[in-house]
Amino acid sequence: MEMFFNARAGEIVPGGMMVFVSPFLCYIRLMGFFGSSLMDLVNEGKLDESLVDSFNLPMYFPSPQDMTKVVEKNGCFSIEMMGLR
Repeated sequence: MEMFFNARAGEIVPGGMMVFVSPFLCYIRLMGFFGSSLMDLVNEGKLDESLVDSFNLPMYFPSPQDMTKVVEKNGCFSIEMMGLR
């Protein structure tokens, strides 16, 4: 994320603003539904539970606290507004 913010700092005019959108909460809900669907397939005998246990989907969506730390450490931006929906 630090490299992302450094690159954007070089592109934005002084005094300009940037909107950053992260699908954090939607991702959590989506993964919950996905996990439930996989377990339904296991319960129906259509999928082996060991396959579900070994499944890995490496993704990272930073929390608002993580984003705040990165922005403050970077020093090129300030947070004018942050919200979760």
